[in-house]
Amino acid sequence: MSFKTILAVTAPTFDPEDIDRAASLAEEADAHLSVLLLGIASPPPTMAEPMIPSLWLAEREEELEATRARAAALRERLAARGISYEVKWDYPYLSEADDVIARHGRYADVTLLGRSAGRDPDFRRKVYDGALFSSSRPLLVTPEDGRSTLAPQSLVIAWNARPEAARAVREALPMAIAAEEVIIAVVDPIEADTHHGADPGADLATYLARHGARVTVKQIRTRDETVAEALGLFSNSIGADLLVMGAYGHSRLRERIFGGTTRDLLMRPPLPLFLAR
Repeated sequence: MSFKTILAVTAPTFDPEDIDRAASLAEEADAHLSVLLLGIASPPPTMAEPMIPSLWLAEREEELEATRARAAALRERLAARGISYEVKWDYPYLSEADDVIARHGRYADVTLLGRSAGRDPDFRRKVYDGALFSSSRPLLVTPEDGRSTLAPQSLVIAWNARPEAARAVREALPMAIAAEEVIIAVVDPIEADTHHGADPGADLATYLARHGARVTVKQIRTRDETVAEALGLFSNSIGADLLVMGAYGHSRLRERIFGGTTRDLLMRPPLPLFLAR
């Protein structure tokens, strides 16, 4: 399997450079780029609010027209790139945005969250929810420096032997096979069949090697840092192009309240992240 359709989700205040990077990603993967531009609708006024319905309707029509214009500008920008592309737009309420993203994501091989869309916490959360929990497709997250790739030369797999991690590995298999090096990072390994196995990381290394991947295993012990910090520090220390990991081993509510590796990495991605659940 290869990545032949990339869904790039963007907010109304999109950064043109993010669109250019998405186009470059599609060129790199020889893939079709599907851009989903979401304008977030203002909620209708309630009885307690001073805004009268006619004003809300007029504002809504202005926002709709602005979203159409932005979609037209995106088409014009992408037409010059000479790639296979399409631009779709929608105008849901924020509460419905994750459903819209999931619906489009099911017809793509991977969903891309660009840098500018990731700066809005509410919008970013809707992309995470729609892509990871409802589309059954992986999510590629761009860090603040704008890097993103689906053809990494150096790829790190964060392995904890959970179903989410196994799913991420399966989705990333084409990249692992093509990469020059694949490093399986096992953080604070537990040598037991019910955890990481008798030789943590070895079973996964054997599986990937059978597919032709060039694999090594690195066992990492944390000290004062979190698991997310350890993975970020290690990945950047070896110049990795991409970090692959399973997302949300705990419930979303628990991660939002108590924190977790997925949430910590998504708050400030240290390098491009390829997530699946």
